[in-house]
Amino acid sequence: DALRRSTADPAKWDLVEVKSAGSCKPHHVWDISLQHHVISRTGLVSIDRCLVAHVDRSFVFDASTYNGLVTEVDVSDKLEPTNNLERVIEDVKALAQDASPCPPATMGSKCDRPFTCEYKEQCAGPPKAEVPISILPHVGRRLALDWQARGVYDLRQVPRKSLKTKLAKRIWDAHNEDRVIVSREIRRRLKQMPWPRYFMDFEMVQQGVPIIPGSRSRDSHPFQWSVHRWDSLDQTVRLEDGMSFLQFNGEDLRVNFLESLMAAVGNEGPVFVHSISAERSVLQL
Repeated sequence: DALRRSTADPAKWDLVEVKSAGSCKPHHVWDISLQHHVISRTGLVSIDRCLVAHVDRSFVFDASTYNGLVTEVDVSDKLEPTNNLERVIEDVKALAQDASPCPPATMGSKCDRPFTCEYKEQCAGPPKAEVPISILPHVGRRLALDWQARGVYDLRQVPRKSLKTKLAKRIWDAHNEDRVIVSREIRRRLKQMPWPRYFMDFEMVQQGVPIIPGSRSRDSHPFQWSVHRWDSLDQTVRLEDGMSFLQFNGEDLRVNFLESLMAAVGNEGPVFVHSISAERSVLQL
């Protein structure tokens, strides 16, 4: 954040709230409202405008300049009323005291909006589950919050009939019966698959400030892959036997990524991935 001398009135200052987001959001206006409230009461400076600076997602880095990466939105006429700010400040003062109790509020999805609350773990207390509900794919995080409000933390304590999907029920069965469950269909299809078999994984990175020419802020870039080849049931696949690629920058990043990957997996044999949607999105870039 910054105080910048006003171009309209050199005796005043512009207050600039700098965000890495791609647009001005309501909670950004709340942030700068609070800063304006505090600064105004010091009597040290006079504020002309309140601006939220954020990344312009249309900006494309040309390897020579970052002019245009950040744009500013004037929110001077959208600031929170003073009485709202003072009320919140008084509420927060009590929570800031040593040994302050947790607020009398039930945890839920609000604890992660617009960001995860830094006191969330304190409200939740120590881990209470050997098999947390959050392990369920897609819905686990939401269900964990819902059941936590009822005092249930372990997946095995969740009623099976409350689970909506076959996959969730299968995971519930595996943990409650303490056994590995592999469907007959998966066994059949695995036996039919030819050799060699490849196990592939990608890693992506996003750059708030783009350093790859031709890219925008928050573009996803594949920078690492790992591949393990399995030739027969008699072979033991070890971690150190894998092939890999790693590169962080350069206009040729994606080309090098794909060319090296194609050489590693060859032309024959199935490829197994952890998340087919993620790997497919990289290959379709």
